[in-house]
Amino acid sequence: MIYIVGIIVVAIIGFFILGSMGNSKQKSFESKALQQLASNGNTFTKQTKTDYGIIAIDEAKRKLFLINSELTNQEQVEIDFEDIYSCELIVDSQSVFRKSTARTILGSAVGGSAFGEAGAVIGGLSGSYKEHKNIKQIDLKIVVKSISNPTRKFKFYGSGTNSGFLSMRIKEAEEWKDTIAIIIDDVDSRSKQS
Repeated sequence: MIYIVGIIVVAIIGFFILGSMGNSKQKSFESKALQQLASNGNTFTKQTKTDYGIIAIDEAKRKLFLINSELTNQEQVEIDFEDIYSCELIVDSQSVFRKSTARTILGSAVGGSAFGEAGAVIGGLSGSYKEHKNIKQIDLKIVVKSISNPTRKFKFYGSGTNSGFLSMRIKEAEEWKDTIAIIIDDVDSRSKQS
């Protein structure tokens, strides 16, 4: 019996050590990425940190930055506003909002009826967060003008996130979805003027 308890204690300690090491590597990657971006003269006018990375913009340079810092997916991406083709908000593998440079494909009115509760949650913008207990993942998908790597994703909420942060992550995902939709409209407007 003591042997089994000892194995359980060692396993728990090992789990915490591995988690701590992973957290440290993630923070180190984010810190280096932010330092590099700052040394290149970027100034973030909007920035959000989640358990999975950092999303930010520099309005003066008209750039979007994605720093994905999960141990299995560490990358730093810099996207010119003009290269953003579309954005899509995905809740539990269901698209609840999509905006492209041509037009809004799917919005809040359709979101609730087409995708049920998840669509009503995000597609309806804000609303009551009391009904969102079953959400397991929230991603923002961005399609850019690149043949080699056109799809970029940023995770706001997932299995590694404390469920107490769900309402905050929903709000952040909505804000970033709206921000990128405004960027797309601004790029469209500028291209029409020129």
